[in-house]
Amino acid sequence: MNEQRARDVETVAAGEAQVAALLRLAGAAPALSEEELLPARAAARAVWQRQVRQRARRRQAWAAGALAASLVAAVSVAWWVRKPAVPAAPVTVASLELRSGDVTVEPAPAISAAAGTTPPLLAGTVLTSAADGRAALRLAGGVSVRLDGGSRVRLLAPRALALESGALYVDSGALPGAPLEVVTPLGRVTDLGTQFEVRLAPAGAAAPALHLRVREGEVRVDSGGATHRAEAGSELLLAADGTVRHGALAADDPAWQWAARAAPAIEIEGRTLASFLDRETRELGLRWRLVEPRPEQAPNDVVLHGSVDGLTPEEAIEVVLTGSGLRGARAHGELLLSAAPR
Repeated sequence: MNEQRARDVETVAAGEAQVAALLRLAGAAPALSEEELLPARAAARAVWQRQVRQRARRRQAWAAGALAASLVAAVSVAWWVRKPAVPAAPVTVASLELRSGDVTVEPAPAISAAAGTTPPLLAGTVLTSAADGRAALRLAGGVSVRLDGGSRVRLLAPRALALESGALYVDSGALPGAPLEVVTPLGRVTDLGTQFEVRLAPAGAAAPALHLRVREGEVRVDSGGATHRAEAGSELLLAADGTVRHGALAADDPAWQWAARAAPAIEIEGRTLASFLDRETRELGLRWRLVEPRPEQAPNDVVLHGSVDGLTPEEAIEVVLTGSGLRGARAHGELLLSAAPR
């Protein structure tokens, strides 16, 4: 305030100096007495005081405006901070393709799905199967996942599952996208484009263990800072203490039967016999080929009709081959096809 008053005094003094200069230019004037100068001095002082008051009011108005702007900004920030967050949209992880026996889904899928469609399963959904229950899921990216009896799995994301007990089977084939991860209490299992099974030791076992079987491709297990790999035709047993044992397991070993029987039925209407055989023999860990005597019509030219709903892959193959005039025989990991006797 003192600095401002000093500036105001300097302003008045400058004005008086300008007036004095003008008077000198106008020439000499008769000298005035002290009484005659008093009114002029009083008028000048009144003008100076009025200017000082006007400047003070302008400063107060500016300060009030700044304070109001600060209050508005503070209220806006407080509103933004307290504004309720918009809930994130639920993430669809999978759809349920097959459920047999006692299988529970928590929370239950919405019942408002269109007729003939399967309600989506969202992130956080838990599936639990009793000893007689099995389920088949189709993940959002197209990966097929099967749940064995006595199992519990939690859906984390379209490419991540948590196996809490029991076993699951994964068929990711050559589908594009990030690898699928299966989180278990003993380690993280990552597929590299394959068919594999992850199984945890049953409750009450002497020691916890993770049993990995690889049917096709390669799988990686990360546990306790160590990384282990298993390739097609092998199995890996990882104990809780980090001990690892490796073994061999054929693609058509009976140990895979539960996964094939949990597969959803294939639609055969309008499909060629060759396409049908490609899919069903892969479920069984087999390859098919023609042997002598060859059929009159090649499998690529045979178009199928009808349905195999409710049949296992083995049963479906037998029914379709019979209807196509063929017969099959299994030998050394292959399904050998020939024309059936007339």
